[in-house]
Order: sequence, then C-alpha cells, then structure tokens
Amino acid sequence: MARRFGWHSGTVTARKIVQNVSGVTNTMSGNLTILGNLTVQGTFTFGDAATDNLSVTGYYSQTYSGTAKDGMSITASGNLGAGKNAVKITVSGSGYSSTSHGLHVAMTGDGNAGAYGVYINATGANVEGLKVDAGTSQFDELVTCSSGVAVDGTADYALDVDGATVNNAEVRFTNDVVIMENAGAPTSGTSGTGNGFAGKGSICIDTTNGDLYVNIATKTSPDWKKVTRAS
Repeated sequence: MARRFGWHSGTVTARKIVQNVSGVTNTMSGNLTILGNLTVQGTFTFGDAATDNLSVTGYYSQTYSGTAKDGMSITASGNLGAGKNAVKITVSGSGYSSTSHGLHVAMTGDGNAGAYGVYINATGANVEGLKVDAGTSQFDELVTCSSGVAVDGTADYALDVDGATVNNAEVRFTNDVVIMENAGAPTSGTSGTGNGFAGKGSICIDTTNGDLYVNIATKTSPDWKKVTRAS
C-alpha cells in the first residue's frame, strides 16, 4: 500500500498499515478489516454520535498505565433519546461460570479515603444513581449508607436477615440499642447475653419460649427483664 492515501472507497483488508504522515487527513468510506492490532496514539473519533455506532464483536481490551489521565473516558452531551444509553452492555447466553460476570471491576492496591471501585454521581432531577430492575442484589461485604435506607414498592420483607450468620444482633440502632434473638431466656451480668454490644433498651426475643426481654441496664452488664404478657 502506498505511503500516501487521502480518500478510499470500498473495503480494505490488511495485516498491517504503516502510516506516518503529518498534516494529511485520511478518509475511508466502507469497511476496514484489521487482522492484527490497532494502535491509536491520540483521539479516536467515529462518525456522528447521534446516528453512528462503534460496534465490537469479540473481545475488546484496553490497557492503561499512568496517573495523568483517565484510562477510558466517555462524555455524552445533550439529551439521550428514548431507549438510548451512553454505555450499554448486553450479555446473552446460558451456562455462565460462577467466575463470569457481565461487568467486572477489580481495583487493587492501597488508596486514600474516598477512593471507590465504582463511583456514581447522579445529581439531575428525577435521575437515580442505581437501579436494579430484575434479579437479586448480593453484597458479600458490609454496606454502609450515609443518608439512610428507604424501602419503596412491594416486598415480602422490608428487612430480611433470614439465613444470615449474625455475630451479635440482627438489628442495631443508635446508642447500641439492638434487637436480637436467643434460644432460651437471656442471662444477665458481665458475662451475660448481649454483653459488650446490647445497650440499655435493647430487646431480646426468646425463640424457644416466645418471650420478650428488655435490657434495663448497660451493655457491659445487661439486666434482662421479661415483658409481661397480656392475658
């Protein structure tokens, strides 16, 4: 292939294109098939973002090393039309491996406070940060919410900890007030039930006898009192 080419119409199939030309604009119309690697040292711009698509069939990989710029930055300005997405990932098939994911984010190494593997900042009116439309959300680590949790819609249980391995109590409020369960009546004292975490006002449910107890002392030495049943 000649060193200089300005405009080409049709299909170009090549194993390697070497082009080191400054100040020359190259335009291709049609299909370009590259049977190897494509390296872009600069900005890659494709067509009209409103009508054209960048389609990748197979495996796409981007490797970035450095601290000066973003590894990949996608900026979408203007209004997205109905059913349009700035980024859309569609995975279809069956028999997925337990180590296969539609989106995998791995962030290793130490960081400062405020560094996140995934960061979402949605501030527009009627724009939510994250929505799970179908399926179950599973968090294997502690989830911390700085502004509370609101449950909206229809659910069998607003809070479901059935099947969870609970070290201390099922629910904790401020001042170490907890709701916990115990197989049998709770014991009081410095080595009693809830010692170290069940503060004054905590509730203990005796799942064996169906009784309810309230701690009227401190978490360092709980004093459980049975709530009198109405006859």
